[in-house]
Amino acid sequence: AKTQRALQLAIDYVASRTAEPEDLAQLEKEMRDVMEKEGMGAGDFFWPIRYALSGAKASPSVFELLVILGSAESKRRLMIALKKLQ
Repeated sequence: AKTQRALQLAIDYVASRTAEPEDLAQLEKEMRDVMEKEGMGAGDFFWPIRYALSGAKASPSVFELLVILGSAESKRRLMIALKKLQ
C-alpha cells in the first residue's frame, strides 16, 4: 500500500507541474513536502519512485531522473509501475 501510494503521489506531482523540472533543489523541496504531508519516510517514498523511473536499485537521484526523463516519460514509467502492483 505504501509503495502504491508513493507512486500515485509521484504521478500526481508530475501531472501537476506546468513546466519541465529544471531546478533540482526546488524539485527536491517540493517532493519532500509531498512526502512529509503524507507522513511517509524517505525510503518508503523515494525508493519505489526511483525503481519505477530507472528499473534499477542504484541510479541517479529521483530528482535527477525526473529532469533527465522529463515529465511525460516519468509519468509513463510511474503509471506502468503502479499498474503492475494493482
